[in-house]
Amino acid sequence: MFFKKRYINFFYGFCCYFILFSCETNKTGRPVKIKTERQIEITKALSSGKFNPNNVSAELKEAVKNDVVYYVNELNNIIRRRDFNEWKKRLTQEYQNFLASPENLERASQAERLKKQKIVLKSLYDYFINVVVPSRSRDQVDDIEFVKEDTIKAYTLDANSRKLRLYELQRKGDSWVIVN
Repeated sequence: MFFKKRYINFFYGFCCYFILFSCETNKTGRPVKIKTERQIEITKALSSGKFNPNNVSAELKEAVKNDVVYYVNELNNIIRRRDFNEWKKRLTQEYQNFLASPENLERASQAERLKKQKIVLKSLYDYFINVVVPSRSRDQVDDIEFVKEDTIKAYTLDANSRKLRLYELQRKGDSWVIVN
């Protein structure tokens, strides 16, 4: 019995040691996000230096589309939770500035739905709560179009099969940011 207990304790200790020290960390000791094979493949294909948006292979387009679908699904969850700070992190600073500009807020405040409710947008937070949350929480990516090697446009199809642009996204590291 004593031998079995000692063996089990050694086994648990070994497992804990293995788990703790098998994670890759950076110089700060924080875990590093390990790239998936798909992310490595996309990064290699997009940084090949010979990129032509009109001549993208079907395999690359499908891989990038799948990556964007995953990203937009995460974004939808953030919007449904009304998590303004997480949503804001996914916008470039330039796009944040544009959305928060008095001109854009004034134009957006003229939407019929907002006028009926007597809502006047005064900040990026107001824009998020009153425009983004009601309209973007269930977006679905049906197609993508390459603009540059690190920039795509994501589209959805409406009931009449017309393509409607959801986002213009730019690749930053292993993820995407909204540029427009």
